[in-house]
Amino acid sequence: MRLRVEGQDVRMNEFVTRILANVSEGICRSLDDIPEDAQAVVFTIEAGNGVVLDVEGSRVRMNAFVQEIVGNILRAMVDSLEDVPAAPRSIELVL
Repeated sequence: MRLRVEGQDVRMNEFVTRILANVSEGICRSLDDIPEDAQAVVFTIEAGNGVVLDVEGSRVRMNAFVQEIVGNILRAMVDSLEDVPAAPRSIELVL
């Protein structure tokens, strides 16, 4: 797993890595268009553009409601980390 905020890699301890992985995998399992054995999953949050989810190179469509929920969950988790700028303009989580 890799987390980038504002284009910079963010180091995470094992606990944070497991929590982010479990939450992200739970989000993926709740969406219909994602195969259970997907290998390349990328969540991207850009200020003003919502949440983009790419699975194995294909964009997964999410309505505005789902984007808001996913974005709020991931932003809250990232905001709780040390050494992360407040209200980052971009977040990328690669599973």
